[in-house]
Amino acid sequence: MKYFGEIKAFNHQENTIVLKLDDIDVHESNLFKNNIGNYLELDFDDKRIISYKQQRKIYALLNSITKTMQMDLETIKQELKRNFCKQHHQEMFSLSNCTVTIANNFIDYLVNICLEWDVEFASKALDIAKDSYGWEINCLNNKKCCICGHKMQVAHVHAIGMGANRQKMVHIGYTVLPLCYEHHNMQHTIGIKTFLDKYVLTGVRVDKELSKRLHLGRLNQKYDVHMGEPIKYTNGG
Repeated sequence: MKYFGEIKAFNHQENTIVLKLDDIDVHESNLFKNNIGNYLELDFDDKRIISYKQQRKIYALLNSITKTMQMDLETIKQELKRNFCKQHHQEMFSLSNCTVTIANNFIDYLVNICLEWDVEFASKALDIAKDSYGWEINCLNNKKCCICGHKMQVAHVHAIGMGANRQKMVHIGYTVLPLCYEHHNMQHTIGIKTFLDKYVLTGVRVDKELSKRLHLGRLNQKYDVHMGEPIKYTNGG
């Protein structure tokens, strides 16, 4: 569902936004009341024009795609723009004057394309990809380690309780990372806080859709939030 409204206030200390929504009925009002405390995605278009930095990021990713696919830059750019617009129900745009929001969404789209198509990242493009908002979830979706790009395992940011069966347990609510065997072992060796700080990672919180997509645990039970046993950080964090 998509709603429109006006930002009325912002509390910087608590990162809390107060929104005045347009034209919501009683059913929608009750829907919000009954879901206080649940997570939502906020899509905000601030109408600023694409920055030079964003343009450089986009063309760095496009150049990596072009080199791997051995296609003309202009051809691949137009094809990917058309596919992006179709997928996001977006009107065709120009990379010279589109909004910041469209540019950011297109960068995340290109990062996912690179992972889907096994694009060989140039070093600059790889840094851009890892810095994108959707890097970790895109790596999960494409079953690639978010550090080296090798075949992933699902690594839990929170410890799993002793005796828990990972195939049968409910994963909804856990935070996970896509890591290869070597980096998964490193995570356990140096401790999760040290590991997250070292590679500037946050993890991805598992919801029902992601659990189904990755075939995590049992899927025919009621989904409960269960975070497992607390981890003791190795660096005193």
